[in-house]
Amino acid sequence: MRIFIFLLILLFPEVASSKIEKGAPWEIRANILSYDAKTKTYFAKGDVILKKGENYLYAESVSYNEKTGIAKLKGNIWFETPDQIMVAEEGVMNLKDQTGTLKKSCIFIKGGNYYISGDEIKKVGKDKYIIKGCSVTTCASEKPAWSLRSSEVEVSLEGYGKAKSVVFKVKGVPVFYIPYIMFSTKKERQTGLLPPRMGYIGRNGFSIELPFYLAISENTDMTLYQRYMQKRGYMQGIEIRHIRSENSRFSFLFDILSDRSDKYMTDEDDLELSPYRRTNKTRYWLRGKLDQELPFDMMARLDLDYISDQDYLLEFERGLFGFDARTDLQHDLKRPMDEIRSPTRRTSLRISRDLGDYSLQFSSSYYQRPEHLSEDRTPEPFAELYFQSLQKPLFSSIFYSLKAKYSYIWRETGDRGNSFTFSPEINLPLWLKDVIEFEPYFRYEYTGQFINREIGSCTYQSKYFYETGARISLKAGRSFFVDWNGVDKLTHYIWPEITYRYRETKRKYVPWFEEVDEEGDVNLINFSLKNFLDARITDSEGNISYRQWIRLNLNQGYDFNGYEEDRHFTPLFMDLIATPFSNIDIRGNFRWDHYDTEIKSALFSATVYVPRERGEKDTYKVDYVYREGEKESLEGYFDINLKGGFAFGSSFELEMRTDTTVSNSYWLRYRSQCWEAKFQLKRQDEQTSFGIGFHLLGLGDISH
Repeated sequence: MRIFIFLLILLFPEVASSKIEKGAPWEIRANILSYDAKTKTYFAKGDVILKKGENYLYAESVSYNEKTGIAKLKGNIWFETPDQIMVAEEGVMNLKDQTGTLKKSCIFIKGGNYYISGDEIKKVGKDKYIIKGCSVTTCASEKPAWSLRSSEVEVSLEGYGKAKSVVFKVKGVPVFYIPYIMFSTKKERQTGLLPPRMGYIGRNGFSIELPFYLAISENTDMTLYQRYMQKRGYMQGIEIRHIRSENSRFSFLFDILSDRSDKYMTDEDDLELSPYRRTNKTRYWLRGKLDQELPFDMMARLDLDYISDQDYLLEFERGLFGFDARTDLQHDLKRPMDEIRSPTRRTSLRISRDLGDYSLQFSSSYYQRPEHLSEDRTPEPFAELYFQSLQKPLFSSIFYSLKAKYSYIWRETGDRGNSFTFSPEINLPLWLKDVIEFEPYFRYEYTGQFINREIGSCTYQSKYFYETGARISLKAGRSFFVDWNGVDKLTHYIWPEITYRYRETKRKYVPWFEEVDEEGDVNLINFSLKNFLDARITDSEGNISYRQWIRLNLNQGYDFNGYEEDRHFTPLFMDLIATPFSNIDIRGNFRWDHYDTEIKSALFSATVYVPRERGEKDTYKVDYVYREGEKESLEGYFDINLKGGFAFGSSFELEMRTDTTVSNSYWLRYRSQCWEAKFQLKRQDEQTSFGIGFHLLGLGDISH
């Protein structure tokens, strides 16, 4: 019996890992057990089973020679651990150096869902195998939808496989050849080539991209992109990511191209991009975001966005290397980027120290104008220091707060200088039985600016204002007991609120860096009515949760000074958010001017998810945007799961003022157990493009 324990530990060293208690007993069973003393050979025949913990070995017969250390296994060999399953017809193993050969075998690696079969599998080390005449797939089928056929594959149970002279097959039919490829055999990230991508866009011609992924460490990785565009030449790209903690992480991306295509000012397509000339051949885009924790409870945030010319993003708006073809920085680090058609690209650094009673921030920003104007008058806030003290008690129920700001403004052409603002505020909040709130306040603000004029002189200007006002609100609510779909109570809260502001400005001041002070003197009373409908949900086990079904806010003000001629009532504003169920989200707002008896602006958005089988869901979405004299657009999107793994979807954007279709697209998607394909047709800016993409489980994307 002891020899079988020894056999299993040496043949499959993973069995001796920490996953199994060394003191746990083995379960060994066979129809016949014998020993030949002359040859010093042990024999086990007939349904040989060895089991310990989660590890299992089965064979029809096993023999082991103590002298040579050779173990022979025959007949329907099956070995299973928590990480892999191995089957074979027969095998010979040297238990002394833990090597051997298995014939007509297959390995299933659970971490990557890989099925690796071969005519011969050689175990050349503790956790290393070489497979001859090998086939690799993630499809659980005798005739897989896709597979990689290679003359030789090297697999390490530590996490990756390497294949040479690979033929990619679809349903057994050769499609294309890959000289070398690496793939992860576990869920952890692994260094290796990623699948190539191909495509065609009119401006670029035929394009091909070959990415290489580099797993530098547990929390750092890099992707290198090698690309060739038929009409433009060779482009290189790099993407590097690092995650140290939730608050310390960064992503940086850089693409560079030596462009052999020129811009012609007589070409209508080129002029649609921008009316500015472009003479540079070297074209690039550097962007990224960083969050970094610093000593003394400080935090640094960097936004980087710098581009070679004004046409770059518009020329590469779509396709393999387009605006949205890389890491979604906005999503990953929760900060926006400038729009694709923004006249400036913003790079900024902010260092902050936020504590319970105050906030201190330093920032520096640079606004690049990609068109490279000969006289760039863009103001650059190169240095800004901001301090805010939150409300603190002064006397009894009197509270005070303080805001202060310093800015240094530089520009290539134009006035430069310094600006500072000082603003203390006093509040007196009062409560009456937690139902009525009354809070008067008083605020003073002083702004001074030292300006170095372009003509060589230096001037100082200042302004200050006093502001006072008050807020009074009433909070009331009522509950209703119901019995509907798990909801046992609904509570309606209503909060009417009245605010008053009076402000008088004293100035010897011409607006310089900041925008024109649109507000000026203020004498305004404002009324708002807030409504909330909350649901209490009790599940079958008695667990209680709450969900806000509806939030509705109505707001209108009366300007005693008159905001426009004899108009005193401000437009009525309504804002609605309705999320009665987890699969329904409705949002909208509008501004109504009763003097002109028309809506000045409106926004409506509705999203509905419909659950389907196998965890799938259909999605329907519509967005409507209206701004008087500026924009009226309608956008729609739907994605519907059909039978047999198919899905169909479409999206569109209409400019309703001109009855113009800005863009529309259609796609058909098929998803199976081990692969996914998507065909998409899109028309935008009077140009039609199409693409097809494949996602292979375990390999990633192949698209064009």
